[in-house]
Amino acid sequence: MTLRGKTGWREVEIGRGSSNATCPVVALQSWLRLARIAHGPLFRRVTGQDRSVGAERLNDQEVARLVKRAALAAGVRGDMSEGDRTLRRSAA
Repeated sequence: MTLRGKTGWREVEIGRGSSNATCPVVALQSWLRLARIAHGPLFRRVTGQDRSVGAERLNDQEVARLVKRAALAAGVRGDMSEGDRTLRRSAA
């Protein structure tokens, strides 16, 4: 995949997951197909009842907010160290 960053265009490799359900490549291919994205920004706004995908990119704050919400939903807490999270998982 080719991405444009602050320093220009660069190639980025995305590793495959152990199954289609957890594979980031499959998820990306599905998003591109369902959102009908052939070129342009990857992270775009989804709006309305028809869940249409806009042409403009999300800004960095919107992406950070979405990542934070997904992490919290997955049980990842930023106020805990990795060691505390490991202990909490093993105790559950």
